[in-house]
Amino acid sequence: MASAEVIPDTMRAVQVRVPGGPEALELVELPVPACGPGQVLVRAGAIGAGGPDVLIRKGIYKWMPPLPAIPGNEMAGTIAAVGDGVDPARIGQRVLVSSRELPERGGCYAQYIVVDADAPFALPDGISDTEAVSLGNVQLAQAMLLGTNGGLPVRSILVPGAAGGVATALVQLAAHHGMTVIGTASTPAKRAHALAHGVTTLVDGDPAGLPQRVLEATNGRGVDLAFDHVGGMHMKCSMPVRRSASWC
Repeated sequence: MASAEVIPDTMRAVQVRVPGGPEALELVELPVPACGPGQVLVRAGAIGAGGPDVLIRKGIYKWMPPLPAIPGNEMAGTIAAVGDGVDPARIGQRVLVSSRELPERGGCYAQYIVVDADAPFALPDGISDTEAVSLGNVQLAQAMLLGTNGGLPVRSILVPGAAGGVATALVQLAAHHGMTVIGTASTPAKRAHALAHGVTTLVDGDPAGLPQRVLEATNGRGVDLAFDHVGGMHMKCSMPVRRSASWC
């Protein structure tokens, strides 16, 4: 393993041994993982926190890593060391690690992480570590917004739960492209957040009457695209309000 700095023997990490509430998160001291051939060691500069981390802590994440598990799906930082077969010039490179590119989800609530050399994304100087750990949501939202309508123009979109992280990114992008955004939000604070970030019209999010409320808000036209990250009845009740077959 090649490095340009002194790598400590141990690191701090947050670990879940028994799923549960916030008390299930334990601050532990673990050995710093060593680079194998074709791998890099990334030292954390910023770590993302989001809904999937809560699901890992509860033990119900769809892509649950084996226990004991380290939550965290995004880390931005610096390559501190490289394994055999990796260009030593990469030491010191700023990168973003997304566990969606790794064999297992999680692993980023730690001071260091080892990943395959082709897994991290290089970061430009103009993006800070803190900004970088939110990029995954923006990229996902952009792909959903621009690539899921079969080439047809998207002039309006339905976004239930419009104050969430991914949903906010999608709302901002939709507003930037001049789209009409119909949204739902469950509390006054969330409704204010949604309106401030680009939602055009808020409707009651109760699934039972959602189709009728969206049709009323669009003068009977419905929307071109419906985005669902809630599932269940929201998905079923959003389907009738689409003017095309597009769904994301």
